[in-house]
Amino acid sequence: GILAAMAAREKTGRGQFVDAAMMDAAISMLPLVAAMVAGGEPAPSRGRSMLNGGQPVYGVYETQDAKFVTIGAIEPKFWKKFCALVQRPDLEVLHFDTGKGGDRLRAELTALFKTRTRAQWMDLLEEQDVCAGPVLDLDEAMKDPHALARGMIVDVDTRSGKVPQTGAPIKFSDTPASFRLPPPEFGEHTAEVLALAGVDAAELEQLQKQGVV
Repeated sequence: GILAAMAAREKTGRGQFVDAAMMDAAISMLPLVAAMVAGGEPAPSRGRSMLNGGQPVYGVYETQDAKFVTIGAIEPKFWKKFCALVQRPDLEVLHFDTGKGGDRLRAELTALFKTRTRAQWMDLLEEQDVCAGPVLDLDEAMKDPHALARGMIVDVDTRSGKVPQTGAPIKFSDTPASFRLPPPEFGEHTAEVLALAGVDAAELEQLQKQGVV
């Protein structure tokens, strides 16, 4: 929105107010289902449509070690490859089944994914063209090789040593982001903040002696 306004300013010479709300952004991400409803289809129920849990081949499953993996085998090529890898060609015909067929497929997949650990599933699936991946906890995501390679977790020097923090999500070829300021130490800016609040040096010294700050 800001860039579009700047582009408009280059043509008109006038700036403008840009109003961008999170709810507006969320609604703008619903063109597929909104178009279906506008075309007369019933509104999709939670957990019942193709991409929100209604299709067993597009969902999240628990593994043997109480972790989770995702599968998104909507396209037939992904589903066919998955069935071959797990040696279950009998499941291939259930790809888009709903009702009893869909219930059977979900039960089969639930049982199947619990036969291996998450790591074992990734060993089998990660390098294959099946559209599957691990569900990571936050601490795992912060150590993920891909996240590290993308510079999304960076170490910043502080007086207490290096501290990890999230990196910049936008990459520029000519002006890459840098991280010059570490997070402040505990109480590092107390004097500056109190000075802005009108506390003079004598009052600050007294507060420090009393252990208030």
